[in-house]
Amino acid sequence: MRRQVIAAALVGTLALVGCNTQPAETTDETPVVEEEAESEEVDKSGLKETLDEVESTTLEGLSLNAGTKLSDAYDEAVAIMDDDEAKQAEVDSAQRALISAFDSASRESEAYTSASVDEFTVVDAYADPVNSYGFFDMVIVVQNNTDSAKVFQGVDIAELDANGNIINSYMSYNKNAVDTVVDPGQQLSLRLTCSADDGIAGVRVTRYEYGPSIGSGGELSETFTKMF
Repeated sequence: MRRQVIAAALVGTLALVGCNTQPAETTDETPVVEEEAESEEVDKSGLKETLDEVESTTLEGLSLNAGTKLSDAYDEAVAIMDDDEAKQAEVDSAQRALISAFDSASRESEAYTSASVDEFTVVDAYADPVNSYGFFDMVIVVQNNTDSAKVFQGVDIAELDANGNIINSYMSYNKNAVDTVVDPGQQLSLRLTCSADDGIAGVRVTRYEYGPSIGSGGELSETFTKMF
């Protein structure tokens, strides 16, 4: 009888162990977890406002460095604005860069436009005879009207045709880009080589620049115009 009880106990124990160690039923079907793709919502309104402000603002007298930085930042901002896949971080970065470049350029332009009047004046302009190669020098004569020596750099040039229409306009510096110290009351001839084929018949000047850095200068109280 005792052997039967022990045997029964052993059977019960084995059955219990077997129950605990029996692997769970598995199926071939793996549950599919559906992930809802969430697209990032990108806000470009701030970047657009900055672009609009830059596009509606006229800046004068920028140095090459300031102008290049602003141009590069603007081009990058436009590219990000047109990129449908741009991330918010890219939009924010482009806006910060554009704001920084625009602020620097605005300060430089403000300093340029607030400069004094008639520190230099244009007293004459003429064209030398055309040489055998078809070129001639256009000469702009300027005078320092201040009581201190200044490093003259150039004037804004508007080339005119025979009818007084503007052919081309640019900020022109002395021949070979040589800065020249002009003493008080002294005159300086700014020589610019031109092609006879361009049909230049006159010149108009409204502004001047002097050193030590490009961007310092002012404007003429009266626009200088001379037909050759």
